[in-house]
Amino acid sequence: MDRFRPDLSEKRALDEYLSQSGNPRRAYQQMFSQAVSRWTSGEHDADYRESFLGFRKRVNEALRPLAESPKGAPETWVFTSGGAISAVIQELLAIPDHRIFELNWVLVNTGVTKLLYQPGKISLSFYNSQAHLERLQRPELITYR
Repeated sequence: MDRFRPDLSEKRALDEYLSQSGNPRRAYQQMFSQAVSRWTSGEHDADYRESFLGFRKRVNEALRPLAESPKGAPETWVFTSGGAISAVIQELLAIPDHRIFELNWVLVNTGVTKLLYQPGKISLSFYNSQAHLERLQRPELITYR
C-alpha cells in the first residue's frame, strides 16, 4: 500500500481518506486491489524490497524439501497468510499472475488448504475449506482479511 499510495502511509491520513468515502471498507478493498495489481504486474519491481516474482519463488522453494523427500513428506501443518497460499496454488495450477489474487480475495480466515505430497510431486487436495467453521453453525466466525 505504501508504494501505491505513499501519501496515505500514515494511519491518520489513511483513516481520514477512508472516512471521506461513502463506504470505507469498499474504498479500502478497491485501493488494496489496485496496490496488489501494481505489485503483481512486474512493472514497478524496483519500488519493492521483494518483487511478486521473487515472493512466489521464495514461497514455492520453501515447499521443495517436502516434495523432494525420498520417503514422501510426513504430515506437516503450515500456518501462513493468504498471499503465500495463493502463490502455492498459482504454481500448482499454472494460474497467470494477473489472476492470482482472485484466489486470495475468497480466502476465509482459518480456511484449510490441503496439499498431497509424493516424492517429487505436490498436488492440491482441497482449497479454503471452511467445514470446521460451518459445522459450528455460527456464520459470524466466517471472516475475510
